[in-house]
Order: sequence, then C-alpha cells, then structure tokens
Amino acid sequence: MLHHVERKLEKNSRVYPVYVLSPSVPTPKSLHRKFLRETDRSQTAGTSQDGRERKTSLLTATGTGDLGERCVAVMYDKPTLLMADEAQRNSREVLDAILSLTDAARRKKTKFAVILAGTPTLPSHLRKMDVSYLNSARRMRMERLDIQSAKSALFEPMTNTGLDVRLEEVVENRLIEQRQCYPYFVQSIGDTIWNVAIESNDRVIDTETIVLAHPRWDEDVNVMY
Repeated sequence: MLHHVERKLEKNSRVYPVYVLSPSVPTPKSLHRKFLRETDRSQTAGTSQDGRERKTSLLTATGTGDLGERCVAVMYDKPTLLMADEAQRNSREVLDAILSLTDAARRKKTKFAVILAGTPTLPSHLRKMDVSYLNSARRMRMERLDIQSAKSALFEPMTNTGLDVRLEEVVENRLIEQRQCYPYFVQSIGDTIWNVAIESNDRVIDTETIVLAHPRWDEDVNVMY
C-alpha cells in the first residue's frame, strides 16, 4: 500500500518520498543508498570522443561524504517521508539507522517523518529490538475490511478511471474472499488487474482479465514474501 503513496507523492514537488520494502534493505548502507536513490552502481557520465558512453560510480558522482550525512542533506531541500513496508523484518542495525536519521533531523530542525508498516507482530518486534522511538510513535491498527468495503476499494477506482467492469457478483466475491479482505492484498490485486486491463487497450475488466492477472499477482506476492 505504501508504494502507492510514494507514487502519488512523487507528483508533489513539495515532498521527498522514500519507500523501502524492508527485506530489500538488510543493512544501514543499503537503506541510505535507497534513501539517496542510488539504486545502480553506475550511471552515464557523458560520451567519450569515440562516441561510447562513459560510466562513473554513483558514489563518485554524488560525493564521497558520509551516507547518513548526505541523507540529512536531502531533508534540507524539502520535507522527507520515509515509508518502510514489512518493517517487522527490519534488522536492529537498520532500525538504529532510521533512529539516527530522526535524531539528526531533530537536531538540524529539518522536517522528517517515518512510517513503519507491517504485520501485527511489528510492535513486539520493535520491543525485541529495543528501539527507543517506539514509545513516542503513534500506532494505527488496520483491520480487515468487510466484504462491501473491500469490493468498493477494489472496483470503484477502476470505474472512476473509465474502466468497464464486466464481472458477475460471484466472481467479485471470490476475488475478495481469496484476498481475505486484507487492505493491502485488495489494493495489490486491484493494481494488477488495472494494469492488465490498460495493457489490453480495450479497458475492459472481465473474467479473462482476472485469469491473466492472477499469475502476475502471485509472482509479486512470492517476491515479497
């Protein structure tokens, strides 16, 4: 769900959003690089005399200063929101790095907020990791949706964007039941179905669309878990 938030905030030039899927940032260095959007080890630096592209290290291109300090420098430019999904899988070292960023932002008086999202085991995981910012955090628990709310969350965005939903109610209910009414799963399968419908060019969502969407959604979930 948070990666959808990042997409929307990317269009807002007043906020710098950083989304991380926690298993993909196992170390503080990987967290900082994600924060700085240094996802590739090299980038194009220009063209040589023989016409070939030159490559240069991103670390060289952006400076060799401390990664944490450079993350704080980003916060000076605009308010920053760090969103960590599956946070119950964060290591102690990564949680400490997040805490260091919040402390630095407070000292420098920059605007920085953190959202840690995860399973119901997240609070106990944070206590086990003995991270000191747990007590000052605001907790919000997201329960499973009821059937009607889940159907609205799944299909209303599709119809609102001009897609033609042609599914029998029994198919709609089966989709919801398979997702067990969890908000993230409902939104995730909806995103996959929407993409399949757009790619088909006819902007119709029918049983064939669902059949095509399921393997893609299953693959995305397997990658995450």
